[in-house]
Amino acid sequence: MAGKAVLTVQSTKNWDWTTAYNIQLSLEAHEEYFPEVSHGEYLKIESEHDGVTLAMFGKVDIRETNHLASEEVGIGLNLRYALGAPVGESVRVSNESPPSHRTQQINEVLGKRPVLCRVRKGVHPDIGFNVCRLSKTSMDALGIAPGDRVVIRSAENSVKLKALPLRGEINGRKRQQTEQNPDQYPDPVEVLDLEDIAETSIDIPEIYLDAERREDLNLGTQAGVDDNPPLDTGVCQPVKVTRNATSVYARSLNEVTVPVIVGFLATIFVFDPWLTSRGKVAIVGIGVMFILLSILYRVRRQTFG
Repeated sequence: MAGKAVLTVQSTKNWDWTTAYNIQLSLEAHEEYFPEVSHGEYLKIESEHDGVTLAMFGKVDIRETNHLASEEVGIGLNLRYALGAPVGESVRVSNESPPSHRTQQINEVLGKRPVLCRVRKGVHPDIGFNVCRLSKTSMDALGIAPGDRVVIRSAENSVKLKALPLRGEINGRKRQQTEQNPDQYPDPVEVLDLEDIAETSIDIPEIYLDAERREDLNLGTQAGVDDNPPLDTGVCQPVKVTRNATSVYARSLNEVTVPVIVGFLATIFVFDPWLTSRGKVAIVGIGVMFILLSILYRVRRQTFG
């Protein structure tokens, strides 16, 4: 059936984009199942685990895919890990559009790759607030500071939340909850058999979300979660996290605007007797350009460095 297929997972080779999570299709699979999908568009990948579907979108690469047979799909290691889909396993591939957010386009222009994260249950004091918790490594990879906003995208929806760091006391509460009620806080490495994929017990980075935020992302059923199997509540689902460029620009603007404006006003005050009106306007214009260029430099440095 055009637009849908069950394909066998294989590894990827010669990725076409280094800033995206790629899905590679053979020319045969592309022509038979997805003729309307162009190179660079998105496909949805779904993997089943104990009756629960883990899903994620990947960017389609149909060039340099001679290593794939007609019934195979190439999926990168990180994406296979996120979906719990080892080489040789069957996955559903469908032509669906991912949830859109303008931040995605901005980050693609800046060359910023999203971070794949594993959803975990949020803990006090975050319950009921529009926040998420990320590791310092994830925040550094995104180029964000505590309090910046991020966009979290599941296969069904996207939300914008304030990012907070994982502090020691938060990790302590999570360990305590896991020890007291392990059935409600499953280990993704065991549940998804991740050691079969990469022979390691280290999962992708975690992101802590409360039940309301998981519901906003359509990640399982949150009502009466204590009565539901753990995977039904979305606690092992993968999501893509990108920084909200507007939040980063606003922070950078706040950091550089005041000192620059004060400096140029002081220049105008000191040289006021010798400056014409045009000279004053020119100094203000130079100040505005300096602020904009400084912000662009800061954002790009956070992106690439």
